Amino acid sequence: MRPDVEAGCVAATLKQALDILRSDAGAAYYRLARELDGMSIFIEVGQERFQLRCSADRIVFGPAAGAPDVSIRTKSTTILALIDGKTGVMDCITAGQLDLRAAVDVLPNIARASVAFAEGAIRSRKMRALLASFRQAAAAADALPTD
Repeated sequence: MRPDVEAGCVAATLKQALDILRSDAGAAYYRLARELDGMSIFIEVGQERFQLRCSADRIVFGPAAGAPDVSIRTKSTTILALIDGKTGVMDCITAGQLDLRAAVDVLPNIARASVAFAEGAIRSRKMRALLASFRQAAAAADALPTD
């Protein structure tokens, strides 16, 4: 399962973000990859579903062998609210806006990986442009009628 490369696609946006992080803030990328090393992560945002694996300082999109170690389900509006600081992770979890499933011993790794991503992303101008593009795509997707 490779991420769809269409503009606005969450998997493609995440892949681009990781590529930017790797080139612009390598130390942050490698901290993130080390924290998630050996894990398989399933992500569902709205109707989009994809998986990624982390091993040998690489984050690769594709099918996982067996059940994922981490499962994340949310909406793009929740992602943007978190990025904008309008809400926190625990608030989203308790409100049912973010479903995060993982073994308790993996949660500290996820938290440290999130910090590494944020610290690297905040330093990158390319990441700001990608965020603006994601914001536009999310707004357009929200404007579409749903059945």
